[in-house]
Amino acid sequence: MSTTNPEILFQKLYGNDEAGSITIHSPVHQTPNGTFYLIAPGVVLLARPQVSMQGLAGFLSGFDPSLHFSSYLEDPTPLPDGAQLCKVAGQVCYMSFGPKRTQNDQAKRYFDNLKSSGHGSVFEHANFSLLFYGISRSVTHELIRHRAGFGYCLTGDTLIYSTKWDHGKPSGSKKRRLDDLYAMTKTHHGRSRIKLLRLRCLDEQTGTFTTGKVKSITCSGVKPVFKVTLADGKSITATKEHRFLTEDGWQPLQEIVGSLSVSPSGYAIYEKSDATIMVNGQFMYKDATWLYEHYVTKGLSQEDMASIAGVSKHTIRAWISKHGLQKPLGSWTIGVSPWNTGKQYKTGRVLSEKERAKLSEHMKGENNHRWPRLIPRPVKIVSIHYAGEQMTYDIEMEAPNHNFVANGIITHNSQLSQRYVSGRMLRFVERPEYRVDEQLHQQFLARIERANEEYATLTNRLLEMQQAGVNILGAEARTDLRKKVQQAARSVLPNETEAPIVVTANARAWRHFIEMRASSHAEIEIRELAVRAFLCLQKADPVLFDDYVLERLSDGTYTVKTEFQKV
Repeated sequence: MSTTNPEILFQKLYGNDEAGSITIHSPVHQTPNGTFYLIAPGVVLLARPQVSMQGLAGFLSGFDPSLHFSSYLEDPTPLPDGAQLCKVAGQVCYMSFGPKRTQNDQAKRYFDNLKSSGHGSVFEHANFSLLFYGISRSVTHELIRHRAGFGYCLTGDTLIYSTKWDHGKPSGSKKRRLDDLYAMTKTHHGRSRIKLLRLRCLDEQTGTFTTGKVKSITCSGVKPVFKVTLADGKSITATKEHRFLTEDGWQPLQEIVGSLSVSPSGYAIYEKSDATIMVNGQFMYKDATWLYEHYVTKGLSQEDMASIAGVSKHTIRAWISKHGLQKPLGSWTIGVSPWNTGKQYKTGRVLSEKERAKLSEHMKGENNHRWPRLIPRPVKIVSIHYAGEQMTYDIEMEAPNHNFVANGIITHNSQLSQRYVSGRMLRFVERPEYRVDEQLHQQFLARIERANEEYATLTNRLLEMQQAGVNILGAEARTDLRKKVQQAARSVLPNETEAPIVVTANARAWRHFIEMRASSHAEIEIRELAVRAFLCLQKADPVLFDDYVLERLSDGTYTVKTEFQKV
């Protein structure tokens, strides 16, 4: 293991863009049949902080001249904007703008002191947006599981649903504010309690609600947020990038409503007035679609359906009748004998009034082992209001279900979806192991060519089947049809399919990402991405990331370390 100069490695990988850009490009290759693929991650710095020193000067000029605050602005070697923003934010707290705070050597000591003491809250003011490409769907799944501070955030007053426990048994649900959960992470006792929490989440395999463990809870800094109100009275305040479950899958809020921006007068502007999102939840046995699928299409018995839904078969029968889904009279009894033929019964012990009341309380609601199972239901968005800039927080859930119920609404985070991307834009990513072995490389080429061909064949066939409908429907409907076709065809795409993603995070969250994903213990694909992200971030703002050391491992890959972990 040897230490490497980050500047030298950056220059080696740099894409030679126009002056001022910070980019590590990834070259695009083609198979003999024209399928595109990439062999390394590409990273583009899209946005970084910009500080108005003129505005700061106006603020400082309003104080007693004997304080010499004006000298703060006279530093001949100003800091990068990100570091300057963080430094100003920290100094506003104590109004420490005297002359001794102006020089860069003092600034370095200031930041080193923050890093060594773990006081990283000021780092949350500097946001950086990176475009990642040349990464596979496997990597983006890993990336979005690393949710902490990464742009998909909720405000502190959001209520998170968890299971209450009584003597080791579930005893109903409890709602906690998200900022209260975050506060628990600051104490040893609180962290131990968080490990015991079981948050309500959606099992995407069964379509029913279950519980999951919390991996981490993070403060993501101050961000612009929007209050979303639903027709059933539920509301939630989130960033426009935050993902919610819809009838068409997971989508960011801004895509659900077409677009989302703020007018000069402070009003939220969006396109769709009939958008819906999924909430928690509707009883499975009451849902006509679920009943039809399982009773009519799949042909399950009412008893089997009752077992799945967590109710009695008599309840299933009643709701089948209510929705008019009965089968022809007598068809369900063919070949079936009554289960209680020949049985005799005895009257059991009569419970006292006190015993009945206790049993009733014990079996009430979700305490009942046969409590009906819930499935998501769509509810219309009736209004969106810009709620200004507020402190935001996020939760990272452990596998397998990376979502949680917030304010009764199902939330997740964001990445590219093949549902909205044409097959003409398909590209694939070759893993590092395949690049050094000719047999694995050739197998990879054959596999992606086959996947590309199968995807094209499927989409063409599905479009042919729907061609009559396309001639009748309008332009908007044709767009919806194309999405449905691509959604059906994407099942043949491998995890090696490229999935570009734009990620916005504050400096504190990026530091945590680097320490977790550029570690020698991280999976090699995401480690390669994290190292390149680090190189771009350090190039953009050396002060905020100057404590990291880049090391070359024996296999030729790199890892990043720092003595100031978890700032």
